Amino acid sequence: MTRKIACALFVVACTAAATAQGNRRTFISPMGQPFHGSDAAPDPERAWFTAADANGDGKITIAEFKSDAGRFFAALDRKRDGEIDPDDIDYYENTIAPEVRSSDGGRGIIARGSDSNAQGGPKAPLYDAGKFGAARFSYFDLPEPVTAADRNFNRGVDPREFGDAADKRFASLDTGKDGALSWDELPHVNVRVEASGKRRGKRGRDGM
Repeated sequence: MTRKIACALFVVACTAAATAQGNRRTFISPMGQPFHGSDAAPDPERAWFTAADANGDGKITIAEFKSDAGRFFAALDRKRDGEIDPDDIDYYENTIAPEVRSSDGGRGIIARGSDSNAQGGPKAPLYDAGKFGAARFSYFDLPEPVTAADRNFNRGVDPREFGDAADKRFASLDTGKDGALSWDELPHVNVRVEASGKRRGKRGRDGM
């Protein structure tokens, strides 16, 4: 009897842990900062938007976007030497955002970004469930969004490279071309992923 009770308690504990992990949403900001949902604040994407919208007017300007990127760069540059070096990158990938190396990050945001549209301008993200790393939780097809800013391939990211990446990523999201991102302008990926899952489920039931 004691063994049965112990087994039952173990199953309950495992189920609770799995449920908690399944309900834990993850969002990785355009520049790579992870945000995690909680019972009190279940939408990590909204948490990023609110933090980046410095004046609280409901829009993220290019200046606010780059300021947000600069704050995250400073957090990553632990030596304060003006570069995100390999040690900083290792700390980012293993401690700050282990999602970029792991396939287990809870219910995430699945995205695929393309560089340009048919006219050659930046294009907003499309969506694909077959992505890896941070791409599962962000707007862009960037499994590791910090090292993706390394344009000269010297295994480090300096402020200019990070700023250039911020410019390009902002331009891709700024579909209105007005120099500001509104909440409604963003892809609302949580809703799309859930809707996509429902559609896949319906197709599966129809095909049975």
